[in-house]
Amino acid sequence: MRALEESLNYALGASELFNVNDNSEYVETIIAKYIDHYTKQCVENADLPEGEKKPIDQRLEGIVNKMFQRCLDDHKYKQVVCIALETRRLDVFEKTIPESNDVPGMLAYSLKLCMTLMQNKQFRNKVLRVLVKIYMNLEKI
Repeated sequence: MRALEESLNYALGASELFNVNDNSEYVETIIAKYIDHYTKQCVENADLPEGEKKPIDQRLEGIVNKMFQRCLDDHKYKQVVCIALETRRLDVFEKTIPESNDVPGMLAYSLKLCMTLMQNKQFRNKVLRVLVKIYMNLEKI
């Protein structure tokens, strides 16, 4: 366990040298742990008032953002939507659906996720508002 924590710290310290596009087991494990840690922080912050939110390490957020971009580049839109919802990143969620090659399918998928998996009513309502906004702009996409 200690070795994993050290690996996470080294990868964070490596900054730009940590290649999220490497498909090695090591990189995939580190990324999964980063996403778990980032998700935990985002969910905790979501429940706090604006002045009490804990800062998230920008290096960690940078790696998660690179992972989002990697998935978008690989056209793994469902994966991006799932991670964006899990991490409460509505900005990424809202950007991903119109960018996909199947907007109606992604809307249906997102709505199903929202209605079946989201326990937090306030966040679910925020997601539903984003979906309505995208539905309203569907003709423009």
